[in-house]
Amino acid sequence: IDTDKKQLFERKFQAISDSMYEMNMEANKIFGLFERNQGKEAGAYMASMDRKAAAVLDSISKLIAEIQWLQKNNFDYQISNAEELKKYETYIGAALFLMVIMVTIYGHKIAQQFKKQQERNRRYTQALKEKSNAIVESEKRTKSVLEAVADGIILLDEFGNVESVNKSAVKHLGITDGNMIGNNILELLPDYQKLIKEKLNNNDESNLDTSLRQYITLEKEAGDALPIHLELTLSQFEYSGQNKFTGVIRDITEQKKYQDTIKELAHTDSLTGLANRSKLNTIFQQSIKRDSFDNNYTALLLLDLDGFKLVNDTYGHPIGDKLLIDVADRLKDICRDRDYICRLGGDEFAIVVSNISTTDVVENLAKRLINKIAKPYEVDDLKLEIGTSIGICFSPIDGTDVHELIRKADLALYSAKENKKGDFQLYNKKLNDEVMLHKMIENDLRDAISLNQFELHYQPQYDIDAKQIFGVESLIRWRHPEKGLVSPFHFIPIAERTSIILDIGKWVLMQACKDWLILNEAGIAPPKVACNISARQFEDKNFINDVLAIIRSMDFPAHILQIELTETVALKDIHHCKETILKLKDCGVSFAMDDFGTGHTSLNYLNKLPLDCVKIDKEFVRQAAIDDTTSIITQSLIKLGKKLNIDVIAEGIEDLKTEKTLCKMGCNKMQGYYYFIPISLEELKLKLIENNQKEDVSYG
Repeated sequence: IDTDKKQLFERKFQAISDSMYEMNMEANKIFGLFERNQGKEAGAYMASMDRKAAAVLDSISKLIAEIQWLQKNNFDYQISNAEELKKYETYIGAALFLMVIMVTIYGHKIAQQFKKQQERNRRYTQALKEKSNAIVESEKRTKSVLEAVADGIILLDEFGNVESVNKSAVKHLGITDGNMIGNNILELLPDYQKLIKEKLNNNDESNLDTSLRQYITLEKEAGDALPIHLELTLSQFEYSGQNKFTGVIRDITEQKKYQDTIKELAHTDSLTGLANRSKLNTIFQQSIKRDSFDNNYTALLLLDLDGFKLVNDTYGHPIGDKLLIDVADRLKDICRDRDYICRLGGDEFAIVVSNISTTDVVENLAKRLINKIAKPYEVDDLKLEIGTSIGICFSPIDGTDVHELIRKADLALYSAKENKKGDFQLYNKKLNDEVMLHKMIENDLRDAISLNQFELHYQPQYDIDAKQIFGVESLIRWRHPEKGLVSPFHFIPIAERTSIILDIGKWVLMQACKDWLILNEAGIAPPKVACNISARQFEDKNFINDVLAIIRSMDFPAHILQIELTETVALKDIHHCKETILKLKDCGVSFAMDDFGTGHTSLNYLNKLPLDCVKIDKEFVRQAAIDDTTSIITQSLIKLGKKLNIDVIAEGIEDLKTEKTLCKMGCNKMQGYYYFIPISLEELKLKLIENNQKEDVSYG
């Protein structure tokens, strides 16, 4: 073969070889793409590889055709170059063989990759189908849930037009879904346009977290008695680049009823069903404001039950509660429908009387209330009696400030109870000054014990026949840092209206026992010591234990102590009084009835109470010296006491004439300024030393 022909064949063979190399590289690249699941890119390379394979086959075919032409048309040349041509045929055959093998191998691999890719595509398609079915199923479940929830759900576009609703929304709003979808929320709820419109217009992305909560009241259809109350919560969110709104509509009718009930209970007394203290201010303020337009008066009456505490302590709270209910019913019977009755707590009540043209109307009402409350009650087969005291103020006469008027009515009540229980008192300026003074005294009293401002004075009791001191009565004095020595006449009545009297009473008992022991340790034989006990202290449930604790803690001889009671104590509950006396008498304590003869049933006490002594009241003693009738009665009391083996002491002896009168009547034991004024412990020491020098008397 000539050189040109040879070079031509070599170039063609080289071109075929290069193309096969590129096809090999393309095949490896395709396999890599399949391995990375990049089927789309692999397909593009496969198309390029197909074109290159076709070109290589075309080049081989043309080369074979040239060799065959040479073999056919130049036999001599073929003979002389057989070896060379054979070599080229071998090359061509090898190339074809390699081409076939390469195509077979890579075709098989490509087929495998296609098969894998198809399997992946099938799985991917199946997964997409399953996911699509799950989404459809989820949408069904979501729709079912939305239809089942009690709250109404509405979806609005950015302009407030309704896109979808659930059944509850249709039910709550009373509008069919056909009339809701496509309509604007502002048209559906015209009474609440302002706030809803503000929320719809404020739809920038910075406010996506905010929501509107609006309470809605809708009238029910005919036949339903009450309206329904709804709560609309409107929230904004973004979907596919658009602002949307969800509205949640909740029926809060029952919740509103519950809240109203709670509010009502907060202003209602649970026992009587009346308005309570927290409601009084509102009621009173409204009445004052309303009556001021009509130039009328508004009155406030504060009532406090007299004797209720004794009932409560004696028979227990269940009886006391029933009694309070009966009192509330009586107040309702007397008052007008437009008057407001409140229970302030315990046994305190208030009545707001509005639209009155004259104060006389309220004064007459107060009298009727006092008479009505004072009538006997029958509670669980018990016949009970209580009374009431009333304090009254008027608006605008006494002011227009609610709190100030309540304070003034309370001052009037305070005065009514102090002067005469079972009566009413109108507020006045003088009353204010007096009560404020009493309040100041009360405040000072609370600190008097801790500041050691109290002291005991003693008034000796004198035996005319023996010419000896046989006993002393302890009398409390208050040494005030500014007012000096204050008589019990000024502060005991104030203390008795509070629990202060209990502390004072215990202090008196303890101090009297201490003073007696001081005298006894000094070698002075002290006589029997008498202590006055208030009604409130005697009624206290701890009274017996307090007395015994004092006696035992000091190792005090109980028979030396005498407790003086007033008729008021026995009058409240004579059975309780008798039980208390007997329990302490068993321990050695003796009892005296003070101010005997002032009540209407004094002789009855001698019969029913185990008394050791009676003290004839000083007024009775004074009258006995100048009045024959009183003299006869006094003489009879003295004789009766002796027959019953009860000591009789005449109080208030201030002159010789009275002493002689009582001596003629048979009374030999006296007490009064004629013999001794109340004296301090040191002065009592001297008197007892003088007394004991006359007769050596000792006590165990």
